[in-house]
Amino acid sequence: MRAVQIAQQVEGPVQVIWTREEDIQHDMYSAVLLRSHLAGVDVQGKAIAWSHRITGSSIAARYFPAWNQGRC
Repeated sequence: MRAVQIAQQVEGPVQVIWTREEDIQHDMYSAVLLRSHLAGVDVQGKAIAWSHRITGSSIAARYFPAWNQGRC
């Protein structure tokens, strides 16, 4: 990588900044998620109820499409 070559020739840190196009070509998009947290407490402030819901696209459907057929 060019940053390593530059860092070997200068004193101090070297910062690499990629464009969005360069950044996303090396990885896949992350799924969009919605998280909902609800909690209930008693009069002493102790937790007595908890609900945590996550909604998003299926990672399994991306990697195992045949396994996911008919589940929706």
